Formats: sequence, structure tokens, C-alpha cells
Amino acid sequence: MKTKNPNLPLRFLFYVSNVYSSLTRNANLYGTKTVEIPTPEFMNLEDAVEKAIQECISEGILKEFLEKNRAEAKEMSIFEYDQEKHLRQERESAWEDGCKAGREEGLTAGRQIIAANLLREGLSKTQVSKLCEIPLSELPDINSNDDCNTSDSNCNEK
Repeated sequence: MKTKNPNLPLRFLFYVSNVYSSLTRNANLYGTKTVEIPTPEFMNLEDAVEKAIQECISEGILKEFLEKNRAEAKEMSIFEYDQEKHLRQERESAWEDGCKAGREEGLTAGRQIIAANLLREGLSKTQVSKLCEIPLSELPDINSNDDCNTSDSNCNEK
């Protein structure tokens, strides 16, 4: 199973930036002369990782896992993966999503309560719909004696 990661180009940029930063740490970057950097030499890391995966499988090391998840294991071996950071970020993202959904649910419930109270006070459905930003079709059905009980002396006055 291969997971698409739209941030891979950014991660690569960070990696290259770190490499060049370490190579030019003592160079005069603010001078007028061009700072020379070595010509990049690309090696085929993918082939080396594939060879290591095949060796692990043939020696029975994580054999079942690597057979099922070869592409993902290969990708994670080539590009640094910080599981703790990844899981923390996933939790934070899920927390933010949950908070947003909770706020929206709370606002909706609050609007419904306010709408019900305004309707009980005698405002028209059109007015309440506008004030509470609730479509007419979603307004609560309120009878004037909805919240009255037999011991409430004010119920008969409504």
C-alpha cells in the first residue's frame, strides 16, 4: 500500500537545503564572490534499499511484513520517517477537526435553543430564522405551552 504524500517535494527541499547548508557553513555567503559547491552526485539509493529488502526477505527478517508492504517500507527507508512526530501531528490534526466539528455542533444546538426561546416569546418564525441564521424548515416546532407543567401558575397566562 503506497500513501500519497503531497509534502514530499517540500521535504526534499528541506533535505537539500540542510546538505548545502552544512557544506557551506564556513563560506562567505554575504561576500561578492560566488561560493563554490560540489556538483551533485546522485546515487541510486532505491536499488540499495531494494537489495536490502530482498536480503531481509530471503533471511526471514520481517519477511511477511516486507512482502505485504514492500513499496511503503522502501519509501520510508529512502525518505526519513519520524513515526513519533507523524503520530503526534495526526493526533493534533484529528483534535483540531474534532474541535471544529464540536464547535459547529455546539453553535447549531445553541441557535436551536435561542430560536425556541424567541419563538416562545412570540417572535415570528421569519424573524427568528433571520436572527438565528436558521432556515425556516429547520426551526423547532414550539407550542406556547411546551415548557409548562401543571404546578407552574404562569402557564395559564400564556
